[in-house]
Amino acid sequence: MSDERIDELENRVEELEETVFETAGPHTHSSGKKLSVREFMNNHDTSSHRKKVLVIGYYLEKYENYQNFTSSDLEDYYRKAKVQVSSNTSKFINDCAEKGWMMEGEERTEDNEKTWIVTQTGEEKVEGDFKEGGN
Repeated sequence: MSDERIDELENRVEELEETVFETAGPHTHSSGKKLSVREFMNNHDTSSHRKKVLVIGYYLEKYENYQNFTSSDLEDYYRKAKVQVSSNTSKFINDCAEKGWMMEGEERTEDNEKTWIVTQTGEEKVEGDFKEGGN
């Protein structure tokens, strides 16, 4: 194989690698696989149930494309992460709402369950890993 052909192939490989890493983005591994909720939680401060609730809510919106979520959704994702489910998820959701990290959604489910949304303040808390005032 000629040196010219080798150079051409190396350039093509570099372009492909750049494309793969650009499309992977922050929500995926470099392999292109989506981060699991457990992997996401492992990368964030989840030292309290309040923080777990917010981190999982953030994950649902950013990685699973939920427009809003319920306490049942959060509990399902606790299980998917293989984490002990809180005995009072609603209390921790309300704590997050009091701190301005979550707000009640406009809709309710068919079962009349409240829906929740992570606020911009809540997103900043997760993205900053709860720095500046924490809890």
